[in-house]
Amino acid sequence: MTRDDSNVATRTSANRARATPGRPRARGSSSDISPRETILRVASELFAQRGYEGTTMAELADTVGIRGPSLYYHFKDKADILRALADIGLHQSLRESDFLRRDQGHSAPARLYHLMYESVVRLKTAPYEMSVLFDPAFRTEQFRDVYQRVTVWMDDLESIIADGIESEDFLPHDPPTAAYTIRGMVQTAIPQTGLKTTFDARTLADYVSSFALRALLREQARLPKIRKEVSELRRTKAIRSEVAEDEVPAPAPGRARER
Repeated sequence: MTRDDSNVATRTSANRARATPGRPRARGSSSDISPRETILRVASELFAQRGYEGTTMAELADTVGIRGPSLYYHFKDKADILRALADIGLHQSLRESDFLRRDQGHSAPARLYHLMYESVVRLKTAPYEMSVLFDPAFRTEQFRDVYQRVTVWMDDLESIIADGIESEDFLPHDPPTAAYTIRGMVQTAIPQTGLKTTFDARTLADYVSSFALRALLREQARLPKIRKEVSELRRTKAIRSEVAEDEVPAPAPGRARER
């Protein structure tokens, strides 16, 4: 086992179920987490460290501490694992971005702040290393459907920025370029290891969101008022609950485009 493997195993051992070959334990057992969940957590860290292409199923099984047949009981192949992690990361993100794109009752700066803040907090505090959402594998044909969902999120982000430019809350930036810059800021902030900062997840989320708004706003002095509006937006969103629990926005004609 390499040093990286040892680090992964150490970080996950406190929460990991001791899986044995054969059928998995039921979720209602006394184990902290199920074998399937353990596999996802360890895989997310290995994918983040080595990349999806640089990680083998044999290495994953060895790091989790199970035999290969047990690994294949839970997932048919490595792509199945990465796809499961993408579904976890994108489900709530797409619900959030779709809601904020359609919400015309709040300013674009408040919607953008809320989208960035919630994205960083949710991905940063997940029990998985969600920087895997930016793995180059998602640009391959095998994961084309996943990449289309990411494109929908990007389109929602770009739409909010365009709203802010149209309302003259934002400076006249190029929306696609601004959206990619903001995506890069989120991507940089969410790794659970290797990021040199003393900030907790919420403080970091506020810092990143505020940093982005300062670059876009015509009047930076409005930032405190925007934070107050975000608080009201959260209350409104909780009351209205416009997005159904089982509704996941899918790429619609004209929305999912190649990037």
